[in-house]
Amino acid sequence: MKKYLSWASLAFLVFFVATRPDDAVGVTQGIGRGLREIATGFSDFFTGLA
Repeated sequence: MKKYLSWASLAFLVFFVATRPDDAVGVTQGIGRGLREIATGFSDFFTGLA
């Protein structure tokens, strides 16, 4: 079952990028921004402990 879900997820990703490349870029940039904000938050937290 897990194997089929993995393949289905990959197929959806390829389909999404192929049919909606602009939206795929937006999603990728949004994820990147979110990860950067999380990293900045952790950095601020640990800097505040010092």
